[in-house]
Amino acid sequence: MLPVNSTAVGPLKLVRSHSERVVGAVLGLFTIASDGFATINRVTALSLSAATYGRRQAAA
Repeated sequence: MLPVNSTAVGPLKLVRSHSERVVGAVLGLFTIASDGFATINRVTALSLSAATYGRRQAAA
């Protein structure tokens, strides 16, 4: 059994806070990416509906 001292606990705390930060950053990136995809989908849907509307007007 090794004696637990502050020098052994310090790096563990650092590693844990670092991994929490990395996880937070990855989750943040995923959120931004999904928001971006939703926006792209919305813009694509709008442009598609505008194009079909324009075609309908031209055909009429």
